[in-house]
Amino acid sequence: MRSLHAHSLRQLPDFSIAKQQLLLKIGALELFARLAQRQGQEVLFDERLGGGLLHGKLLLDGNPDAAAVFADLRNPETILADPVTTALLDLDRPVGLLLGSVLHFVPDEDEPWRIVAEFRNAIAPGSFLVLSHGARSEAKRKVGDAFETVYNTRVAAQASIRAREEIMRFFDGFTLAEPGLVYTPQWRPDPGAEVPADPQDFWLLAGVGVREGH
Repeated sequence: MRSLHAHSLRQLPDFSIAKQQLLLKIGALELFARLAQRQGQEVLFDERLGGGLLHGKLLLDGNPDAAAVFADLRNPETILADPVTTALLDLDRPVGLLLGSVLHFVPDEDEPWRIVAEFRNAIAPGSFLVLSHGARSEAKRKVGDAFETVYNTRVAAQASIRAREEIMRFFDGFTLAEPGLVYTPQWRPDPGAEVPADPQDFWLLAGVGVREGH
């Protein structure tokens, strides 16, 4: 978020609210709404649960710079054509597209790379993609396999933990900002922050890409 603010981005479509993250992300939603009020940014939230949408709309009530859309992330064209989206966002100007910890809930058969590509093709050059994704490492493959198996037997929305090279594909058409695609504790930690000895323990790879083009 600091990086996006530093580039004066005012439009932040956030598609990071997945079913398993609803309670966690409501706090983030409220934070983004407050940021919008303070800094004049337009914030769009995509939500797949009716209850979450209602809660989100209540939090955003009275804030002209933020809105929530009830839509399915797997259908970017529906989200992009929604009247709420078109009224709030000017896609001819750069946006900050937030896809935090959501794509690992989209299985391969639903074409997650196509989803990101459709959003990429719709946003202006100079836009940012902020993405984090559950990562499978060779060093801890057995642990990752066990986590995925246990998780998928207990939760309705299945997780698809992917290898680094698969996650890198989401950044096709984007130029990765430094330090690249790294584990979350390694992505520009605060001054004085302690980076763990083995960042792979945190599972999530994170990166920020800038939309290429003129």
